[in-house]
Amino acid sequence: MDYAKEYINLNEIPIMLDYYNEIDQSVLFVISGMLDNCNGIAFSRTGNEPTENGCGRLIMWKSMTGNWYKWSTT
Repeated sequence: MDYAKEYINLNEIPIMLDYYNEIDQSVLFVISGMLDNCNGIAFSRTGNEPTENGCGRLIMWKSMTGNWYKWSTT
């Protein structure tokens, strides 16, 4: 959590919650994008790529540090 806060503060990024998935135990945050093409960061307890999100089909799910991931959709 501290890593994400530091990244957001250093880059002055306006961020919003996109999706929480109880099954995958993941929370996705949108950094930028449109309704069907977004990117952001996520926290996942399981490390599994979410099966759903509020932005479109995931095309990238890349580990950053610990349980934090970088993601994007098409």
